Amino acid sequence: MREIIAGVSTFSTLSYIIFVQPAILSKVGADFYTVVFATCVSSAIATLILGATTNLPFAIAPAMGHNIFFAFTICSAFGLTFYQGMFVNFLSALTSLLVSLTGVLWITIDKMPKSIKIGITSGIGLLIGIVGFQWGGIIEQSPETIIKLGNIKSVPFLSTSLGLIVSAVLYSLNIRFSIIFGILVSTLVLLNQGYIKIPEKIFSIPSLPERIINVDFFIPEHKILDIISAFLVLLILDVFDTAGTLVGLFTAAGITPEKKIVKKSFVADSLGAVAGTVLGTTTLTTYIESAVGIKSGGRTKITAFTISFLFILSLFLLPIIQIIGEGIKYEGKILHPQIAPAMIFVGFTILSVIKDLDFDDITESFPAIITLLIMGFSLSITDGIAFGFISYTILKIFSGRAKELNMFVIIVSALFLIKIIID
Repeated sequence: MREIIAGVSTFSTLSYIIFVQPAILSKVGADFYTVVFATCVSSAIATLILGATTNLPFAIAPAMGHNIFFAFTICSAFGLTFYQGMFVNFLSALTSLLVSLTGVLWITIDKMPKSIKIGITSGIGLLIGIVGFQWGGIIEQSPETIIKLGNIKSVPFLSTSLGLIVSAVLYSLNIRFSIIFGILVSTLVLLNQGYIKIPEKIFSIPSLPERIINVDFFIPEHKILDIISAFLVLLILDVFDTAGTLVGLFTAAGITPEKKIVKKSFVADSLGAVAGTVLGTTTLTTYIESAVGIKSGGRTKITAFTISFLFILSLFLLPIIQIIGEGIKYEGKILHPQIAPAMIFVGFTILSVIKDLDFDDITESFPAIITLLIMGFSLSITDGIAFGFISYTILKIFSGRAKELNMFVIIVSALFLIKIIID
């Protein structure tokens, strides 16, 4: 029973992804139900495989940040269709699986500077938070100052703010459903104001989507460097996100993992990502929210099996997922006050990793902050990583510390510099 309760606890903290994922991907042409189906099924499969092969109580689901990168950069900025973008994501996931099997993975992880990892992670947190503020009506575009505070008297502003406050207060009280309660409060405000309606039915029998395979093979005729960089960014994010999360979870569980257990964990993660991209959702990763289940006593595969079951069970709640994830029409725009609190709060938790940055060493801290700021305010993970690597290399060279650079950093910096020059 303890393991089952742990599984429910973990699921309660990460289930927001079921609402957020279709909201983000439907912006770039994805079918809402297809994304819900792909998210729940691929997460269930990956988590089940992880539990069965490693006996670990961890959960796997689509990664926050990867979904934003896919929508804002791969599709919107690079002009790919949703299905073409999924093909790029599929290739990245397949490559991740191959490097997981070969052991090349650890070389990549070890060679990336800690400060760059922190800059990328915190930058993704800032980006997610800013998008959440936009989608919740808290900030809006301004020709004079780029962004400005939204209309504080508007219903979206009010519902997002209340949802965010509820999530933060409940989180401070260690209540596990804090993010879900925030979503619920925002939804109730919109329901009271007539922006959404109670669905005629709460449950529905799930069915197969009209399109099962959601990747379109294509050979790019332009923006080839952009697409290659997108592939590399997806691969890098997948590798070190999973690595960092696993380290934290093993520590939380008091486990000293054997190499074969770590390898199997990466393989399960990558298999889930391959399945997810084919079905129609972005890269999957091991969720740090699994620590909640560990604190509740989860130590074995029974916790993972419980999480898998709950993902499948969620497919029966499509009407609820739709009224929360599809957003509302407000002054000619589609806003998402229900999921905005979740995005802002998740952004905050990811951004908090910046506390581990060594601010006393400018050659480490400056590139990380450059990465963070460019990511957040350009809404481009690729550009943030590019300027982070380039500034890191330049600072190390001109401060007389070039010996601290490794070949991986030099090659990646050179590739990004070439891309910027050509563009």
